[in-house]
Amino acid sequence: MDDNEIRAWVCLDRDGASDRANMLDKMRKSGKAIGPLHGVPVGIKDIVDTVNLPTSFGSSIFTDRKPESPARIIELLEMAGAIVVGKTVTTEFAFMNPSVTKNPINKAYSPGGSSSGSASAVAAGHVPIAIGSQTNGSVIRPASYCGLYAIKPSSGIIPRTGVLETSKTLDQMGIFANCLEDLAIVNDVLSDYDSRDPSSRPVPRPSLTKIITEPPL
Repeated sequence: MDDNEIRAWVCLDRDGASDRANMLDKMRKSGKAIGPLHGVPVGIKDIVDTVNLPTSFGSSIFTDRKPESPARIIELLEMAGAIVVGKTVTTEFAFMNPSVTKNPINKAYSPGGSSSGSASAVAAGHVPIAIGSQTNGSVIRPASYCGLYAIKPSSGIIPRTGVLETSKTLDQMGIFANCLEDLAIVNDVLSDYDSRDPSSRPVPRPSLTKIITEPPL
């Protein structure tokens, strides 16, 4: 992908993503699949811990930070067959200093923040899915600016284990996509209880994939 103009990415795992794609392709040819996201490339906001890629929180202070374990949502994505292709740009610590990322619709316009890279990566066609986060308006704003579908599920539905915390009560994970159906699939994959996250709620999680197929009342 050409990211010279949009600058949606902090770093890309080209070799790792290619190796995983080849492995998943061989599985598919043999009639097997890991899960509903088998072979789907995904971008991850750079406040989410990943083992194979640094997690810098959008700050030069943590440029070389390499987590020892992945965030829970990374585990869930990979268990569903997704391919994490890279880390997307965020404003510093997800709330400071506008990022360098451009809006693919019009490069003179802001892509919104703090999940600027995630929204721009999907809007530019680099990936069909990207993960962001929201404390104030960091999912709904970039989605609106970049003409995307997005969802920020209710508090405690998607675990935040291994994600930079800026607010105990307001931080939530979010998803960017080009259609409602893709949002629903990823939402269902990530809707999981994790006892390591104090905000995670041990409650039933209805399937959004099922809900969107139901006729209106």
